[in-house]
Amino acid sequence: MHQNNSRKRALTPIDNVSTQKKRRALVSAKPVSKKANGGDSSSKIKVMLRCRASTNTKTVSSLEPITSDPKTKVLLKTNNTIYTYDRVFDKHTTQQSVYEEVAEPALKEVLKGYNCTIFAYGQTGTGKTFTMEGDLIEEKGGYGENAGIIPRTIRQLFHELKKMDPDNHVMVSMLELYNEELRDLLCFSDDPKQLKIYDDGPSVVVQGLREHAITSVERGIEMMKSGVKKRMTAATNMNDKSSRSHSIFTITVYLRETSSKGEKSFRVGKLNLVDLAGSENSRSSGSEQLRAREAANINRSLLALGRVINSLVETSAHIPYRGSNLTRLLKDSLGGHTKTYIIATVSPEQQTFEEIKSTLDYASHANGICNRPQANILISSNKHVGTLMNDLEQMDRELQMNYDKNGVYQTKKVYDATKLELETTKENLKGKDNEILNLKNTLQQLQNTLDLETKAREEMQMEQDRLLKETKVKYEIRLQEIKIETGREIGLWKRKYDDLKRGISNLENDTINRWQSLKSKYM
Repeated sequence: MHQNNSRKRALTPIDNVSTQKKRRALVSAKPVSKKANGGDSSSKIKVMLRCRASTNTKTVSSLEPITSDPKTKVLLKTNNTIYTYDRVFDKHTTQQSVYEEVAEPALKEVLKGYNCTIFAYGQTGTGKTFTMEGDLIEEKGGYGENAGIIPRTIRQLFHELKKMDPDNHVMVSMLELYNEELRDLLCFSDDPKQLKIYDDGPSVVVQGLREHAITSVERGIEMMKSGVKKRMTAATNMNDKSSRSHSIFTITVYLRETSSKGEKSFRVGKLNLVDLAGSENSRSSGSEQLRAREAANINRSLLALGRVINSLVETSAHIPYRGSNLTRLLKDSLGGHTKTYIIATVSPEQQTFEEIKSTLDYASHANGICNRPQANILISSNKHVGTLMNDLEQMDRELQMNYDKNGVYQTKKVYDATKLELETTKENLKGKDNEILNLKNTLQQLQNTLDLETKAREEMQMEQDRLLKETKVKYEIRLQEIKIETGREIGLWKRKYDDLKRGISNLENDTINRWQSLKSKYM
């Protein structure tokens, strides 16, 4: 492809480099020595190049792989310059192959407790969003063959977590940088508030950005789709659906570990999946008014990113991270403690020489940055937070539509479940009403029976009291009669006893007298 002199050179992130260095870039695209940055191959940023296929089969590509090493080297035919990267993906490379080469190794590092960042950079319309998000249409209960890095990473992550501690859990967030303003794409409101960013030691914190718990692949992709729908896009001459903002989809994994002493803790791994908006020439893209302002902000942030990369490569004393909110967000990914992977995208059959060269030079410069990756320290766990994840996810579902808009809003799934529960409750209430009526009748019958039994017991008690009283009176009367009769009989028996005693005494006297008479007569 020959350079079209009628088109202006697109804004690039290395426009601030001196003219002398620009001339060197034309003849040499080798990355700056890794020793200059005090790093080694294990800490060097990994840079990949992906070439997008064109739908126009008649166009001629200005790039071609080097036959001796087609997987790492590419030739820009226009100026006969060879560029070397960690990996070169030609236009025939599948989404699965890109995932296996880039995201799969990064995910393995995340599961070891490292922070990793993958971001796609390139001119508008070169396939950055396709690489990161891809086609989100579901096929046979899963993603299609053109799904990008993010959905494939979510699926692989949960596949790996099934083999590990069940208390491991995952949180996600999605941040948008639009016209230098930060917004939470997973915010429940359709009109999210602007978020603030501030420094927290060597890192930065976005105040108000909320993380959401996910417990399944389906929930993770659902959250991603929700954020994608809210992202700012527009049609331009270069792309029917051009991203007008940078987005960062962050997956945070909490990995439970138990020490030899039985102490429980969590190791945190984080993966930032960044889809940068494409730099563009407003005249080429046809951007006007609002679109032109968006393009200017996009290019400004990418220029700031280019200055940071150049400063890191040159080992400058001052790194201008504060030049843009984008560079502040990527601070730890460029020269920090994160393992970083960059996918530079080009469309050789559609872009001009200057546009392609700009991306190739940018990626080549980035290839000279060395980070200092460090595994995150263990976080002591005094509470078992894993069991709260399902509750948090359900809260997310309910809160997503339950914000005040002169009414209460719910997701369709929650609404259908609530409606079914309400109908079931109504049917149950009808049955309960009949049960209550029957119970009331039964209770009334029991009350009537109880009243009758109570009355009968009272009457019986009264009769018992009356009989007891009568019996007591009769007993006392009879007792008195018995006493009188007994007294009479005792007196009668006493007289009989006295008479008998006198008779015995008289008999004794008479016997003695007869004995005396007989004794005197015969003696």
